[in-house]
Parts: sequence; C-alpha cells; structure tokens
Amino acid sequence: MDQSPETLGPILRRNRFEGALLCPWHYTREESERHLALAARVDWLRGVCGVPGAPDHPRLLAIEARWPNIEAIHEASARGLVAEVSCGMLALGAVARFAAEHPRARLTVLRAGGARFDPGPGPSRPDPVWLDGMTQLAACANVRLKINGLLNDAPEGDPAGSGPSSVGWRVERYQPWIATALRLFGEGRAMYGSDWPLSLARGASWKESLACFTQSMGPRTMAYREAVLGGVAAEWYGIPNG
Repeated sequence: MDQSPETLGPILRRNRFEGALLCPWHYTREESERHLALAARVDWLRGVCGVPGAPDHPRLLAIEARWPNIEAIHEASARGLVAEVSCGMLALGAVARFAAEHPRARLTVLRAGGARFDPGPGPSRPDPVWLDGMTQLAACANVRLKINGLLNDAPEGDPAGSGPSSVGWRVERYQPWIATALRLFGEGRAMYGSDWPLSLARGASWKESLACFTQSMGPRTMAYREAVLGGVAAEWYGIPNG
C-alpha cells in the first residue's frame, strides 16, 4: 500500500483540504526526524507531532504523550507545544484532573477519548465511564479533542452487501458517540483526524474514514464543518497559512 505524500497530496486537494498534520506511527526519535525533514520539503505538510526529545524545528507543533507519561506533557508545555495525549477511557478523569491543575499546558486528547464503537447489532449507547470522563475534560479550557482513528478497529465488511464494502462500519454505531463528543466540546474545541495511512491496514481509504466522520457528525453549517475539519486545528497548533 502506497503511504507516500505523493499519494496523499492529490487526495487532499480533491477533497479541498489545504494541508495535514503528520503524527508518529513507530514512536521513535528517528521517525520524528524523518517526518520533520519531510515536512520541510512538502509544503502541505503543515506541521509534525513528534515524540519526546524530538529536535527543535519550525514545523514541530506537538509532542505525543502516552498517558501516564506526564513528563512528556511537561516537555511539550516547556517547549511551547501542544501535548497530544493518548489514553483509554478509564484514564479520562485523571487526564482531566491533570489539565485542571496545569492550566497553562495545552492538551489534545486523541481518538475520541478512547471511545469504543461496539460493532454489534442494536442501538449504540456511549459508555457512562466515557461520558463522565469526557464531561470532565470538556470543562477544561486548555483541552481539545481529536476524533481520529474511527475505522482502525472496524469489523470486516461484506463486499456483497449494502453499505461500505471495505470495512463493516455503520454510521448508527458511531453517531451517538460523535454527536455527544461534539456537543460537549462545541464548535471551537473538537477536530477531525484521518489516521491515514493506519486506516489502510483495516482496508479503509482516506475518503471512507472522512465519510464515517462526516456522516456521524450529521447536518451542520458550513462554518461548523470548516472549523471541525481544519479551522480548530490551525488555530490550536498555530499552523501557518502558507
């Protein structure tokens, strides 16, 4: 599968996206160095989220902190960067308490706060533990939410059936969680992330991952869509316009 920027660039342009943020996959310093070198060469790679200890660079905008790696969050704050925090939903309350105690730190909670999109039949209902943790996080003005990786754990699809053929997602499984997250964080504090090319391992294209989110988001104004699909990220990470 082709994961090169030469592949993604045309996809972004066809879908009217001006750029992307490059995030860690293998979580090594060497990978962050390669990503920064790539972002310096490719204009539409507007920024890089690196790992702790990543070298200083104009395109380094964030440090990924795998909870409970509090030292990584402190490093990001000391360097004037955003801390991208990945955690399970059982840790959301602890992350919220940390954020409340450190109001100068800027935290982005990844993957919709560890939401579990149950693929089973029947109506999907957000987990009470997730809802409580997300409510606490939303009360912290220094926290943003990134809704990414929606299809990374989706069940296998049925090519002969109706709906998406590559993976077996159904919008009714995602919509209650996404709607709740957007309601809690509001128009100016939630953003979408594709998780491309990780989604390719599951068989989901960049466009199908986007479709899962936009369909789960439901009807919104153009201003709302532009904010959650790019405007919030540009402001939060300080992404340059050109």
